[in-house]
Amino acid sequence: MPPSAEPPLARLRHLLDAAVADPSEADAGAIAGAAGEQFDLLRRTDMRSGVANMVRRLARLHASGDQAIDRDGWVLLRQAVDMLAKPGLVPGDVRRLDERLREIGLDVDYRPPMPVHEPAAKNPN
Repeated sequence: MPPSAEPPLARLRHLLDAAVADPSEADAGAIAGAAGEQFDLLRRTDMRSGVANMVRRLARLHASGDQAIDRDGWVLLRQAVDMLAKPGLVPGDVRRLDERLREIGLDVDYRPPMPVHEPAAKNPN
């Protein structure tokens, strides 16, 4: 089965396994995409959607260069993806994941600094 034909969860696992094996070759864009597809498959009231969204958000931050993920981070995200296969997650499960991510320096709520706005030159007319 070609990778694009894989279910999003299987593709996400494969991508994260590769990121753990060689963090310098992590395809954060593809990881974010697969996590987004998994997120879209879940109801917003399902706590697993929060986990998928966290994976997507952190992969996007890594891809943009705003928050680098090292091997420990990829390992933890791979473990988080295993949570997606377990229905019945509760808010405390997601909160503990967020705490573990913060302990290793990954912040899902990180907002990159906005560039300083320079006012345009006044028009002499």
